[in-house]
Amino acid sequence: DLIEVVKGDQSGKDISRVSLFYVINSAIKTFKEHNDGELSVNFNLADDVKSSTAVANVNLLSETLINLFAILSVNSESVNFQIATSENTYEGVTEIQLLCDSNQLLNDMIDLYKEYKDSIFEALKKDKNDILFSLAIAASNIRILNGTMTIDTLQPDNMNIIQITLPLNEVKI
Repeated sequence: DLIEVVKGDQSGKDISRVSLFYVINSAIKTFKEHNDGELSVNFNLADDVKSSTAVANVNLLSETLINLFAILSVNSESVNFQIATSENTYEGVTEIQLLCDSNQLLNDMIDLYKEYKDSIFEALKKDKNDILFSLAIAASNIRILNGTMTIDTLQPDNMNIIQITLPLNEVKI
């Protein structure tokens, strides 16, 4: 993955079990501080977020969430985020779900991203507002954390969903 090569191998650096409540709230605070005031944004955290943990680098996960909030807010005057988490001890993972309002530009870019996600550079010429590029960086960051990220548009509700899966337990090698 080109982005991982550019950043270097960070997979073993500063990764530990973190409170998702802390990381998510930190990302929300930073996102709101950088909001120029033209965007009306609301965050609704499910109760399960308070007790959820995952194995991650706090800074990289927070930076990735901030970027995802920005991507999902593109071309919007108002956006509502619903954030939920779930620890799956059977599979040893924690799932983070970001659900938000959508718009046509975002829907089009998400469809393009899904179509070209394995060869994203081919689609960059069709990118608008750097949405595809930013999604590729976010997915790469999540892979660095040994996780996965999927994104989809929910119709007819006109909502977008990002699902992030991260390890629940540290792996000792």
